[in-house]
Amino acid sequence: KSFPVVEGAVQWQNGLLQTPYYPKPIENINLNASLHGRSGGYRDLLLRIEPLSFSFEQQPFALRAELQNPSDWRYKLSANGALDLGRIYQVFAVSGYGISGLLRANLEVQGSEADARAGRYDRIKQKGDLQLKNVELRSDDYPDPFFVPACTLKFDQDKAWLSDALLRYRKNEFLLNGYAQNFIGHALSGSPLYGELSVRSSRLLIDDFTALAGPATTAAAKQVAQQAPATGVVLLPNDMELSLKASVAEIAYGQTMLRDFTGQLDLNKGELLLKETKFEIAGAKFGLEGSYSPVNARKARFTFSAKADSFDVQRAYHEIPMFREMASSAEKASGLISLQYSLEGRLNDRMEPVYPSIKGKGVLKLEQVKVKGLKLFGAVSKATSKDEINDPDLKAVVMRSSVANNLITIERTKMKVLGFRPRIEGQCSLDGRLNLRFRLGLPPFGLIGIPMTITGTSEEPVVEVRKGKDGDQLEEERDEEAGEEIDEEGQ
Repeated sequence: KSFPVVEGAVQWQNGLLQTPYYPKPIENINLNASLHGRSGGYRDLLLRIEPLSFSFEQQPFALRAELQNPSDWRYKLSANGALDLGRIYQVFAVSGYGISGLLRANLEVQGSEADARAGRYDRIKQKGDLQLKNVELRSDDYPDPFFVPACTLKFDQDKAWLSDALLRYRKNEFLLNGYAQNFIGHALSGSPLYGELSVRSSRLLIDDFTALAGPATTAAAKQVAQQAPATGVVLLPNDMELSLKASVAEIAYGQTMLRDFTGQLDLNKGELLLKETKFEIAGAKFGLEGSYSPVNARKARFTFSAKADSFDVQRAYHEIPMFREMASSAEKASGLISLQYSLEGRLNDRMEPVYPSIKGKGVLKLEQVKVKGLKLFGAVSKATSKDEINDPDLKAVVMRSSVANNLITIERTKMKVLGFRPRIEGQCSLDGRLNLRFRLGLPPFGLIGIPMTITGTSEEPVVEVRKGKDGDQLEEERDEEAGEEIDEEGQ
């Protein structure tokens, strides 16, 4: 962070700037600026602008500034007037600029990044407002620009306030209320933007925000984008620490639809934390806490702890892809179940879970479930000549299990079927392989039982009347990219 020793000044009166890149000039330019730096470093580098004023497209603008120490900005700024940001960029032939639209300023600010970081907000003085109209904000993380039709940022002491500000991205609309802190430091050097906001939306399409989704700038391109599956994960900004109180009527996540989503979302340097969130999915009311953290544009990590009571197992099977993959036997069940489960793992570049990466544990309770046509119970019934075991009615059955390396390990689970006392434990893989130990307790109290093993697959179970043995263990399938992910994080 070195800088040449410098003592300099620039004065320009009644100037005009015309370039071949834009048909109209910047006029009435008046500039009085000085730059001082005696140490050869950033610490005492001081830029004074007293003032800079000009007229562009018949709109006057004036700026006074005192900026010191670029490595940890101290600033004193005042701005008044209007700027057409996109056209200003065109004058200088700047391509790939991040913002366009009309900015109106009536603003005075004074403070430092150090005070913002340390929470010494009483030392930050701000007043006035910034008005935005038809502003497009571009980011390298997203293929299309965000659009702000109109909003006003009101500055008061350390905070910049938003009131009913509308933000659009593709078909998504968000209504924002709240405040941001360190707004000037963030704009000058990209230091963290702090704040608290409430966010409301009628519909959120997660696929619109994936990192590798192509821009949909024409009708034909939009049609292709809608037909092709979205690629890439959703990236998050690393320069924001925001607390968001969210309320979204509908969230479309791939084939899954969440409704009436509410909760606290904390965005902290590229990681999203979900706290006390609630939503409805497949008719079930879920409570969820968790986290989402992108590793790069093609992979992300997630954790969650979810709880849902008394929901329809058939709706869950058909409407929740992850439930369908991890509880495939639910296809042959109907009735009410509850769950409380915690999982962590990795998402691929289609925002889908990579099942060998998933680890966790929890409880599934069969409150009142009718099983019909499940081949496992049919095979047990045939092997024992007990027809009552086929197509059982199950009530208040508590199944505890854990997941790792593509295997679900089921703890000993007891059931009641008429006068019988079935008991099951063991392993099943997410691709349907079985290694289960089954005991059929006989009436009246199940004291005498028939030991069995169930191997093979869920489609072709093999039942043998014998005790289980170590050779029946299923082979694990580990996440091949787990080591690569650790290496990427360390870089």
